This record gives sequence, C-alpha cells and structure tokens, in this order.
Amino acid sequence: MSNLKASIFRFTIRDVLWLTVVVAGCSPPSATQVSLSVPNGFRGALVIQERPGLASESGSTGKIHLKATNSGEVFVSDMTEFSRWFEMESRFENGTVIPAGESLDSGDRQVAIWALHTDEQGSLWHYIGTNEEAKTAAVRELQPGEQVQSGSDSPVVVPD
Repeated sequence: MSNLKASIFRFTIRDVLWLTVVVAGCSPPSATQVSLSVPNGFRGALVIQERPGLASESGSTGKIHLKATNSGEVFVSDMTEFSRWFEMESRFENGTVIPAGESLDSGDRQVAIWALHTDEQGSLWHYIGTNEEAKTAAVRELQPGEQVQSGSDSPVVVPD
C-alpha cells in the first residue's frame, strides 16, 4: 500500500513540476516601458504616430523616451513596440505626473491622460484633460492639439 501512495505522490509532484515549467514558459513577456514628456499645461488630443527614418527612442535601459510637441504630436521611428503590451508613464516637462485616466474614479475632474483609439494608420490617440472631456473627444474626430471644453462638444484649438 505504501508503494501505491508513493507512486501517486510522485505522479502528483511530476505533474506539478511539468505544469510549472509550462506556465513559466508561456508567461507573457514583460511590458515595454514608455516615458512620455508633454509640454507644461498641455491639454487636448495627443497622437503617437510613426515617422520612419527617425533615430531610435530607446534609451540605454531599454525604456522608450518620447516627447510631445506643442501641437500634441509624438513621432516614433517604428510603431512595433506599441503593437505589444506597454506601460506608459506620462509627465509634464516640469516633472508633474499625469495620471492614467483609467486609474481614477469616473467622476473625478482631475486632468489625466486617456487612451482614445488606434486609427487605420496604427497611430495611437490619447486625450489629456478630464474624464468628461475625454468622453467627448472619443466620439469626435479631433486634430492633434485640439481641445474639448468641459460641457461643450465643439473643439477649441489651443494656440501654441
């Protein structure tokens, strides 16, 4: 009887080890780290778009460093890194963190960065503003840098 128990125990340990190896081998790769710098006080539509021929945005640590223009455009040499899982940390140039909108309560009126959509060219659209503004921006076709005023559904172009 003890041989039966030992064989069941060995079978279970072997299965657990096999499952551990399989799960560890199938775990998703770590997310690409992206750092986005935005001009101080910027609010409005922001687009990350490909512009072939630019120098690589990756730093020595492998983190991708991006800088938005005053008009809300971010140019990258290759959108491949953005077709996989990535984590983006956004800050104004003065170092103030711009929280991810998804991390806030839906009724919060705090300025945050909100993911809007990916267009047919593969460009990633975001909005920096309140939740209410981002919801309005999500159903409109804004140009980079256009801003939606709270309580209004007409975009306002903010001068550079």
